[in-house]
Amino acid sequence: AFFTRSGKVQMIDMSGGTPKFAAPWSLFSEGQLADQWMLGGYQYATICESTGDLYVLVHRGGQYTTKAPSVDVWVYDLKSKRRKRMITLTHAAASIQVTQDDKPLLFAANSEHSGVQVYDADSGAHMHDVEGLAVNPLLFWPVRP
Repeated sequence: AFFTRSGKVQMIDMSGGTPKFAAPWSLFSEGQLADQWMLGGYQYATICESTGDLYVLVHRGGQYTTKAPSVDVWVYDLKSKRRKRMITLTHAAASIQVTQDDKPLLFAANSEHSGVQVYDADSGAHMHDVEGLAVNPLLFWPVRP
């Protein structure tokens, strides 16, 4: 998936060897755009393939706030292209990542905090923090076998 600053989503199917571009769709309504809702952070989107959910880190801000951390994660169903729930994080995050299992976890990190917060991705419940991972963990690099 590719995203525009205004929240348009462009899905690309690469499974057949030749890219197939789906019709773009918007994360935000006209009213939300007028209220300055936008994507934010460094790693602001992640997809759970097992559930078909798209998680995006969003905030209200102006033109120069695209890297601003946020406590708001909106979850979209990729089939219906509709928001299905919102998660409020315990700490503002600049990066998010979701696991790919049947009971996915959502990880959130920010450069101002040395740990990672762990959430139940379905309920949004904060489970625990993992402290002291790095001076400033900012990006997640998932490794798949």
